[in-house]
Amino acid sequence: MVLVSNLKGVIVLLCVLLLVGMVNGFEADVSPESVSIPIDSFAKFNVTIKNSEDFQDVFRIFFLHYPEWEIKTDPLENPILMELGPGEEGVREIIIKPLHVAGVGTYLLDVKIESRESDALASYRTKISLFEPLKPGVTIPIVTAEITAPDVANPGKVFEFEVDLRNQNIVKHENLELVVRSVNGLFNKNFNITLESKERSVKKFEIGIDKNAIPQSDAISVEIMHQGETILSGVQRPYKINAYSEIDKSEKESSFFLKSGRNVSFSNKGNVVYDGPVTVSYSLFNRMFISTDPKGEFLSEEDGRLIQWNILLQPGETMTIHIVTNFRILLYILILIFIVLLIYVHLRSPIIVEKKVTHVDRKEGGISEIKVMITLKNRGKKAVKTINVTDKVTQIGHVKKGVDIGTLQPSKVLTHEHKGTLLKWDVNQVDAGEERVMAYRITASLPITGGVELPSAMARFHLGRRKVKSKSNSINID
Repeated sequence: MVLVSNLKGVIVLLCVLLLVGMVNGFEADVSPESVSIPIDSFAKFNVTIKNSEDFQDVFRIFFLHYPEWEIKTDPLENPILMELGPGEEGVREIIIKPLHVAGVGTYLLDVKIESRESDALASYRTKISLFEPLKPGVTIPIVTAEITAPDVANPGKVFEFEVDLRNQNIVKHENLELVVRSVNGLFNKNFNITLESKERSVKKFEIGIDKNAIPQSDAISVEIMHQGETILSGVQRPYKINAYSEIDKSEKESSFFLKSGRNVSFSNKGNVVYDGPVTVSYSLFNRMFISTDPKGEFLSEEDGRLIQWNILLQPGETMTIHIVTNFRILLYILILIFIVLLIYVHLRSPIIVEKKVTHVDRKEGGISEIKVMITLKNRGKKAVKTINVTDKVTQIGHVKKGVDIGTLQPSKVLTHEHKGTLLKWDVNQVDAGEERVMAYRITASLPITGGVELPSAMARFHLGRRKVKSKSNSINID
């Protein structure tokens, strides 16, 4: 079963490869893949094309590197065409010659083949290394280089990559100058190297990228110099500087007499604009005493209480937020309360009037008699003189004559047919801390049902030139 399964996998793979090779309707090859020639010479390549279709087709061979390079045939043919029947294969020799190149070095060129019938287009890469013409007794070093590097680099981090160097000569080469640089100028390193005969040397590099480098497309460039002449150039590996945001927070605190300040600075250490929230923690107790500039939003999250601002910072820009915790407000409130209490104590009546029912008689399911007691108490520090106390009894009954022992007798009892009875007491003086008690009885003509309400008693007196009134509580009897 395993053998059958493996066989099926191989068949599927062969089918896929066959389809890939025929996707353009033709198969082609350009050889050799790489050559080394003097800068004033030319290179020859064989282009092999096989028509995989069942119809005749014409194939055009060209490239897009003119005027730096020239592509031609011998004898001269323009355009370079190859006509092939169904399944037919042909070979054409092409000549590629440098015309206006930058100098010696390694160049990558793309030879293109286009089908006239299907418009299918394929590209085949070749490598040509150019060197200065040989001088008598001198061996020109032929070195190739290949760069392996990540696609992105992070500012402020180490950028690691490798350069694979190969000496194509059998001669040892000393005092070669290896130049590894950024095309955009982010770094530039020079090294003196030696390559043994046919040696392959892999150089590893760890380059620190400036943390302030802006997001950009860049490339690693490798060049090799020998005795002041460039023997390798044009080897590059593209990469990108990554975009990132990094917000740094710093604080300075100050305090003086129940007032503290925090200056919180947020700096954008990244290389792109930061547009988002920043936060500062605070305690619940301080919430009522905190003010911020600019104004922030107070939040209660799972990980604590935070003040949040939405800010916009350019790379390298700093914003400072001022936070003030002012407990002086609490002190001012306490002082105000104290002043109010002083005013209250100064202005309040020193006489307290309390009214209560000490006894209730009930007959035939109703109230027949009520004993009422009025107490005057001087809570001040000085005696109060000439106090007039009045109390009113509604028409529920009449005031019973007689005086309870230890109580003051009313100085006047005024009875009105409709308004009821008014009782008056004249109290000459009540010393500090002293109490005076007044009592009377209310007798109902008929038993009272449904409850009785007794109004408040009133005490009137003078404190200096100020007239003062003290009112007692009212009473409800069920």
